[in-house]
Formats: sequence, C-alpha cells, structure tokens
Amino acid sequence: MFKLYADDPDDNLPGKIGPNGMFRLLNDLKIKPDDRSVLILAWKLNAATQCEFSKDEWIQGMKEIKCDTMNELTKFMKNSASQIKDPESFKQFYNFSFDYAKPLRTTGLDLPTAIAYWKIIFVKNQRVDKWISFLEKEENRGVTKDEWKIFLDFLNTVKEDFSDYDPEDAWPVRIDDFVDFCKESG
Repeated sequence: MFKLYADDPDDNLPGKIGPNGMFRLLNDLKIKPDDRSVLILAWKLNAATQCEFSKDEWIQGMKEIKCDTMNELTKFMKNSASQIKDPESFKQFYNFSFDYAKPLRTTGLDLPTAIAYWKIIFVKNQRVDKWISFLEKEENRGVTKDEWKIFLDFLNTVKEDFSDYDPEDAWPVRIDDFVDFCKESG
C-alpha cells in the first residue's frame, strides 16, 4: 500500500507519503481530511510530521493496527474511535495531537490551528464549543503545550456546571477567565 501513495512528484518527498499522497489515500478510503479517524491513524502510525508518513512509520504503524490491505484499513478507519475509548488512550492521542499539529521549531500552536484540532478531537462537545467561543472572543494569542494539557485535565476533573471549580487551584488564568465567561453568559 505504501508504494501506491508514496513518492508523489508534486510532494517532492522521496520515500514518503506526502500531502498529495495522503489526499489520494483518503479519497480512496472515502474519508474527509478533517475526519477524526485521520488524526487517530497519524497517532497510531506515530507520524512525526503533519500530512507525511515515512516508510518506517507506515510499516510499523500498519503492523500495530494489524492492517495490510485497503479493506482492513477501511475497517480500521470506520472503527477508529474504539482506539481512544479508554481515558489513558484518549490522553495519549490528545497529547500526540498537539505535537503533530505544531509547526517545527515552535513551542506552541497558533489559535486557529488549536481550535481546528479541538474541533476534530472532540467532534461534538458543548463545553469544548464554549471554550472555542471564548477563545475566539479574546485576543488572538497562541496555545502553549501546558495550556493544551491542562485543558484536558480541566475537562476531566471539573463538572460541567463548574460547581466543583476552585479558582484557588492552580489553573491557568485563561481557564479562570473561561469559567467567568461561562458563568456570565449563563
């Protein structure tokens, strides 16, 4: 399968599946590029760079997910959500997503990228939607890795009605401001 999608002349990435090869693969799988299953696949293949798979990443990853045919890969993609059902796997996937989305030689994500990834990761989650609305209203500053990780901790530990939220805990100011935003907007 790797050979079918690698070495696209428009990608100019010898020995790799690049963006055009990825697009062809997703087209053959009948999957949209922003489908969460694509990000889960990148996580399972331990991809180092967005929209690229090295031959080693592909071979090792396909062994891990036990896919060596398009039919098996199609099934994996359709059932990929099962890979992140348990909280520890979801956390690993979530943390991988930050590094995967982050441009090389940078320490954080710009806000539009972080928002796009949160939408992919969480699909339909009202609290994440409120978080995104809050972020879109504030100044356009990026998201650090610590903020990224702490946001998941916040989602996992604080009740949706914020009844157990303690502003004296060590939450970043941005999360304190988010809670205030939610309480003010009802």
